[in-house]
Amino acid sequence: MKQAQNSVRLLIGTEETLKQKKLLETSGFLWLKSYRLVKDLSADTSLVVIVPIDSSFALESAPQELVGGSGSLVLEALVFHRGKLKEHEYEIAKKDSTFITFKSFLGGRDILAVVEVK
Repeated sequence: MKQAQNSVRLLIGTEETLKQKKLLETSGFLWLKSYRLVKDLSADTSLVVIVPIDSSFALESAPQELVGGSGSLVLEALVFHRGKLKEHEYEIAKKDSTFITFKSFLGGRDILAVVEVK
């Protein structure tokens, strides 16, 4: 239980794949697009990554099943039940990979990382 409050449950996938799995809902288009996680992530899925709060996670280390192929990943949005995460709720660092660090007040949440494969 303590691990759940000190981490987020992250599922990484392309917009199309996440919509097909009925996890993601979108509206609008281009720069006005909004996103929303529509159901809780299943506890028994092997595709969910547990990311400790205040620890960096390399986006490229995501399971390839939902990403839809190999290639470099470009983060489009981080999404939870109420919509996109705000920029103060996480940090992004780009080196050879894209690293995401979630802030402490996100503990216990389900989050989708919507990516594009380049």
